[in-house]
Amino acid sequence: MAATTRFLVAGDTGGDLARLFARVGAVNAKHGPFAFLLCVGDFLGAADASAAALAPYLSGDAAVPLPTYVLASRPGEPDPALAAAGPGGELAPQLFYLGSAGVAELSGLRAKHSPTNYWDTNAVWVDAGREVGLEEVAELAVKLRPRYHFCGGEGAFWQRPPYRLDARSHACRMVGLSRVQEDKKQTWLKAFGMAALGGAVPAQPEGTTDCPYPYAALTAGGGGGGGERRGERAAKRLREEWAQLDRRAVLVTSVGDEAYLTIAKGILMND
Repeated sequence: MAATTRFLVAGDTGGDLARLFARVGAVNAKHGPFAFLLCVGDFLGAADASAAALAPYLSGDAAVPLPTYVLASRPGEPDPALAAAGPGGELAPQLFYLGSAGVAELSGLRAKHSPTNYWDTNAVWVDAGREVGLEEVAELAVKLRPRYHFCGGEGAFWQRPPYRLDARSHACRMVGLSRVQEDKKQTWLKAFGMAALGGAVPAQPEGTTDCPYPYAALTAGGGGGGGERRGERAAKRLREEWAQLDRRAVLVTSVGDEAYLTIAKGILMND
């Protein structure tokens, strides 16, 4: 049986590194050891404050308690510290910047990360009547078929039931983390464990739902590869056709039993 890798995931830090690492160190000492910490969302906060946030960890006055991997800064606000480190670079001892997008091996686990803090569109979790997420992130989640999908940026914890693309695929768990803060009722740090699949598809957990994304049928093709290639071609053709339409147009398409309706402002949802 493959060994399980245990790791921690934190939401937006916003430059509050002292609070983050104090909590992580305590959790690691009591419940660890954990292989690494993954930070999603805004890590350093305002760009003009990032140097001050990192200074104690560069000077040795404070220490990062376990290998920590950072994904992003504020959306649309490049951070000079992250830019200086570059993808895969070291911000401070045991603190690494993964880059804006790519694939990284973390303690034997493959982490695929995107250049955005946004959630995917889901039409299930709604904050004060406001839809959360981007359609592009939902499409990426379908393409990559992850086992876990972590995200920050919304300042709230939310975890939907696991979902599957088809009966032969593993389940995916989507988890949104809150911001690092004093309020202990807000879940901004959570532990997870993963073991290599070894080619076998694990049993889907109780409560697993169908994929919530309306175009999942475009890429669901099983493990043989042919179906997935057909799905990729169909998705590419759909994007090309939509790009050629007038911005005031409405797009209606179907694949098998699945139907998809959208306008220029995005997909239409039920009330």
